[in-house]
This record gives sequence, structure tokens and C-alpha cells, in this order.
Amino acid sequence: MYETGATLGQVRDRFGQEGDSEYAVKQALKRAGTILRDNPAPLVKAGEVEMIQQMRAQGLGQKAISLQIGRSQSFVARAMRRNGIKTLSAKGPDHGCWKGGRYVDSNGYVRVWVAVDDPLAVMALSEGYVLEHRLVMARKLGRPLLRTETVHHIDGNRQNNAPDNLQLRQGKHGKHVVMCCLDCGSHNVGHVCLAG
Repeated sequence: MYETGATLGQVRDRFGQEGDSEYAVKQALKRAGTILRDNPAPLVKAGEVEMIQQMRAQGLGQKAISLQIGRSQSFVARAMRRNGIKTLSAKGPDHGCWKGGRYVDSNGYVRVWVAVDDPLAVMALSEGYVLEHRLVMARKLGRPLLRTETVHHIDGNRQNNAPDNLQLRQGKHGKHVVMCCLDCGSHNVGHVCLAG
């Protein structure tokens, strides 16, 4: 049926079960050795590219444009790409999926977004996010941390980034290890130059 010109949707309606997607039909056809046809690009109506260009110049994003012209966001993205219309590359608060710039990563550490013009933005890992405990320590010291410097959570809670719960360390450190002065027991420890 597909090889004689029927669409994936028609094959699904005829042979599929309730809840089957066109993707499932496509995969079944591939497993059966069928060579799939390329999807034809949707036809661009007269004036659509100019409308997209005009709306983009007004600052609208792809989703907003797609809603106004009654096309999918992927259609708008494709039309913009094919016609050299610059897309938005919004980051931070200007991004459409902005959720406040603070989240807990899969390791339990808090990450916060830092603006590009912030002096501590050099510590950003990806997409402008910095590990919050490192940022708190860097702000306390007034300088970016070196890659060799680590920040230890004294109480072991990765989300407790209060300055008094953090210790600056040189190199890697183990879980629940607390450094203190061997003479007085103080947590106020630091590096000293050795006379040699």
C-alpha cells in the first residue's frame, strides 16, 4: 500500500492499532525492508517569506511567528534558514525557556546562570551556568577560582552554599573531609609559602 503511493497516515489508519503513531508505521516499514520516500517540503505560499522576515525584524521568535501565520515552528525555522533570515540566539533571561537561571544538576549541585559581562563568567561551564558553591567562594575572594581549586561543603550537603559552609581546597578532596588547623582546631586554614 505504501509502495503504491499511500501516506504513512493512510497505512496506519488501515493496518495500525489504536494509539499507533506514523513513526511506528515508518519503523515497521523499515524493518520490512521498504525504502521510504522523502517527505516533500511544504509549499511556501506567496508573501510568507516576506511576512516571516518582517515579523523577525520586529523581534518575534519562531514560535510566535508560526502562531501568527498558521504554520509549524519547524516550517518557519526551515524557511528562515533557506532564505538567510537570521534566527534568534537568545540566552539567559531572553531565552524562551528561561526558568530563573538556577537549577539542581544530576549530581545534586546547584548551578546558576551568570551574565557574560560578569567578571566571574570565565568560570562558566556551559550555556553561562556556574556551580553555585564555586561562585559563592569566588565572590567571597573577589576573584575567579583556579581550575586546581575546589570548594568543599563542610556539612556534606551539596545544596548548602552558605559562605560559612564552604572551604577552599587545593586539588580534589574526599567526601565528608574537613580541614582544620592541627594546632588550634580553627577552620580558617590557608596556603603558606615554604622557605626553601
